This record gives sequence, C-alpha cells and structure tokens, in this order.
Amino acid sequence: MFYRLNGQLRARFGDDPPIDIERFEVTWAAKNGAAHFMVRRQGRPVLERSYRLSADVEGIEDDPTPFVEAEDFDFLLFITNVVRDLARAKAIYPNGR
Repeated sequence: MFYRLNGQLRARFGDDPPIDIERFEVTWAAKNGAAHFMVRRQGRPVLERSYRLSADVEGIEDDPTPFVEAEDFDFLLFITNVVRDLARAKAIYPNGR
C-alpha cells in the first residue's frame, strides 16, 4: 500500500508495519530481466524485494501508447520515482491529511 496519513507519505509491504517512506532512501534497479527494490534507513537495508520484470516494463520503448512510462506497469518503480522527487512526493495523495 502507498498512501498519506496525517500528512505523512507511507508505504506498507505485506504484513510489515507501515513506514514513513519519505524518511527512507529508496532505490530501484533493473538488470537482465530482473528488478531489485530496496528501502534503507541510515544506510542500512530495511526492506528488499527482487522480482522478474514484467514484459510491459521490459518492452516499454516499443509501446505505442503516448505518454506511457515504465512506472505505469511497476508499482515499486512508481514508489521510488515519487519518493525521489520532492515536489511530486509533497503533491501526491493530498487528501490524506
């Protein structure tokens, strides 16, 4: 889940407790058909997920849909992109205050 509560942007992965995602370092990388998502706090890994990329993400450059991006098909990439862009992070889900 990715949401805002009491003004804080939060993420919850599976049964783990929610985290204030804006206070963490988030990375996403893709290589050889696999993706790796990591959340760190003070340089230490808090959460890691590795998974196979979907065909939609791997073939994004061939997608004929205008304005489509890889994050439209990969939720963890979407979270990473939002958290890395301060203006976007502040603007997303504004009614969760």
